Amino acid sequence: MKVAVAYKNGKVCEKFEDVVKFRVYNIDDGKIVSCMTVGINGEGTNAFTALLKHHDIDHLICGSMMEGVEEAATEKNVKIHNGASGKADDAVKAMLNGEL
Repeated sequence: MKVAVAYKNGKVCEKFEDVVKFRVYNIDDGKIVSCMTVGINGEGTNAFTALLKHHDIDHLICGSMMEGVEEAATEKNVKIHNGASGKADDAVKAMLNGEL
């Protein structure tokens, strides 16, 4: 499973419109196996959709959503976990524990 976190300074980015990077986590057997930081190539929903497809994202963790982003993620069968805050790693662990 792959999880993308809207990322800024080690934390979940609170405003989706401020996102320029995502932290992508590879999860195996309920544990973080690896992660990497990736930038968005371009602007807007098309760039975001390309990132989801290129990295084969299953879950998205973010603070807030922009208009059109939720729809784009849903079309790609990505489960959204919005309203998150704090450290990106902690948000992923909370999601894995069913707390997000």
